[in-house]
Amino acid sequence: MKKFQNLFNKKFFLSISVLFFLITISFTNFGYLKDKAYPFGFHDYFSYLIKAKNFEKCWFSECKGLKSIEKQLTFIEKQYEDQNIKNDDSFFLTLERQKARIFKVYHPLYSFIILGFDQFFDDLLKSRVIAHFFFVIFITLSLILLSNLLFGKTTTILLLLVFALNNQGGFGFGHQVNPYVLSQSLSMVVLYCLVKEYKKNIIVFNILSSLMHPIGIFTNFITLIFTIFVNFKEKKNINILIITINFFLIFFIYFNELSFFDKLSVRSADIFSNDLTVLDNLKRNLKNFYYTYSGLYNFYTLPIIFLSSIIFLLIKNDKKISFIVILVYLMIFMLPLIDKPHVNLPRRFMNIGAVIMVGSLSFIFIKSCLILTNKVLKKEKMKYIQSKYNFIYYLFPFLIISLLVNMNLGLKNLKNYYSFFNLNYDINFSSNQTNLIEGENILIFNNFERADYFYMLKGLHEKNYFYYFNGNKKILGLNFLEKNKPIFFVSMTPFYHDEVDIYFTKKDKIEIINNENEETYFKLKSNKKSKISINGKIFELNKNNTKNSIDDIFLNDKKIIIEVLDGKIQFLKLGKQKRFNFPWNRKIYASINVSNIQKSINFQIPEIFDCKVNIVDDSGSSVLFAVSDCKI
Repeated sequence: MKKFQNLFNKKFFLSISVLFFLITISFTNFGYLKDKAYPFGFHDYFSYLIKAKNFEKCWFSECKGLKSIEKQLTFIEKQYEDQNIKNDDSFFLTLERQKARIFKVYHPLYSFIILGFDQFFDDLLKSRVIAHFFFVIFITLSLILLSNLLFGKTTTILLLLVFALNNQGGFGFGHQVNPYVLSQSLSMVVLYCLVKEYKKNIIVFNILSSLMHPIGIFTNFITLIFTIFVNFKEKKNINILIITINFFLIFFIYFNELSFFDKLSVRSADIFSNDLTVLDNLKRNLKNFYYTYSGLYNFYTLPIIFLSSIIFLLIKNDKKISFIVILVYLMIFMLPLIDKPHVNLPRRFMNIGAVIMVGSLSFIFIKSCLILTNKVLKKEKMKYIQSKYNFIYYLFPFLIISLLVNMNLGLKNLKNYYSFFNLNYDINFSSNQTNLIEGENILIFNNFERADYFYMLKGLHEKNYFYYFNGNKKILGLNFLEKNKPIFFVSMTPFYHDEVDIYFTKKDKIEIINNENEETYFKLKSNKKSKISINGKIFELNKNNTKNSIDDIFLNDKKIIIEVLDGKIQFLKLGKQKRFNFPWNRKIYASINVSNIQKSINFQIPEIFDCKVNIVDDSGSSVLFAVSDCKI
């Protein structure tokens, strides 16, 4: 009866911890989407989806957009001798990101899964959300599977609670679903199968882990070493097959040049040119290592964590589990030695390392609690480990301090993570624009990683030529322009600011000057209760706290100063013109002050070479212009 009751209690508390873990990671994965349509960031998440669209549109046929971008990159690389460009690391970092984020095939499994869902929904963003719902469940199951194997159900209960309250700045334990987190989860299944000697599953999940993300290469190494040194002769034939397949996977990942490029290589591209020595690189990598794990642990607790791992192995006294733990630690400390700038390998392998490190700490903490309770209550018959390890109860104060300090750190990370993404990356591109693009056209963008990514999500890079133009970096070679094809220019909306947002938040200021012979009109949108000051008068917006609340404001003032006192607002319209949202080529001007960054807006239609430019559509986060009669 006691055994049954104990089993019931474990199952009950494990269920509670699983539920709590699922709630928190669902909150950080999907909570910020409550009033947003897009994932945070223009880079990685859009990139993951664009790769899926590439497989659909460009795998068996040539995409004109990709070809035209490649020509521009080739053109830029030929200008390497220009020192003014060569020394601009930020510019070259952007170009290298373009190569990796649009062209390189480094997470094909994720792309195909998203593409599979998209066959039902025909909307990559919606497909991503549905796929991530299933991914969240898989990540949870893989964590439970490995933790139960290594530490048992009781430790898993505590481990799930710790990970639920520490998202490691958004990069850990399913709080942010991405290919390398999924690859680590698949790797956890590999580690489980290695210990259990499920040979066929070892092969399958190694392949899946490697195709999900290149970080799977380190799981391939672990599998190789483990298979060679643990019971190799018992199932020699299949072990040879495992070794052969993992060797192939390692070489495939390391020499992978699969991309949607025709000529350019992306395998060994530098993030940006630099002359750092080996020692300088090592110093930088160690800083990355510190940055990665400082979000998970306070570093003065690491000695007790490492000590817990050693004691855990002594108590467990299991050859296969010990070897797995040692191999994982070997990978943890090897990664800073081989890391590259801006790659951050420690972060990509962090989840597996954290299971071992935090799991060991939790395991020893629970054992010390039980021994201490046993001694206080003087119940000599209750033995939880061999008596020679009873000394660990002396570690109890250090163990509980380590756990509480790190859980507190995790809570701060969780709060900061959500508040940051709740404030930023509020964008809302309009399908009105992409629906207007028909046939074969030339699309020119004034920014990398902005509206161009949205247009690619819609698959417009299949039939249309993509070019980039920026006043400071004239990266568009005019001789590349195709003749006798309609030309469009795309820029971000005038009120877009701070590289991340179209909303204005607390302390942001906007000044409007209206020199037209009319009253000043503007339309504001807010997704939460907001309060603004207009020329010293307080206005309360969205009093009912509803989604997509809209307020129309009419003023007779020619000069208007707006300050956001609370909440978030977005300008949907300025000026009384009927066709467009913004007063193009009219005598209405604006300036904004956001986080001490000032920007002046004159709403003049941009000059594109020596061409005639007309506004087509200015809804959403970007503006579409038609370009014609170019005198090149």
